[in-house]
Amino acid sequence: MLSAQYVAERQRDIVLSRDDGIDAALAAGAVQVLLAPMSAAAKCTGKAGAPVLAIPLGVDADGLPFGVTLFAARGADALVLQAGAWIENLIGERMHWQP
Repeated sequence: MLSAQYVAERQRDIVLSRDDGIDAALAAGAVQVLLAPMSAAAKCTGKAGAPVLAIPLGVDADGLPFGVTLFAARGADALVLQAGAWIENLIGERMHWQP
């Protein structure tokens, strides 16, 4: 059985990451998909149960990999995949990271 403290903290996580987080940002921007630097949204998306797609874009001036993360409201998996496909087609060939 789950402790009352765990249940309360989980509910708080959902409100902060989903209701007051992703869903609020989508509504404020009147958009369906959000974009953030890769890994910047990891905690928020995981706690919210939101679909997320990381797209590697290339390497920076120091030769380190970088990319973007797309995410949307819970249940909008197909929309995130469609947006990701559009971005990948737009970007085309990318530089590959070589350690």
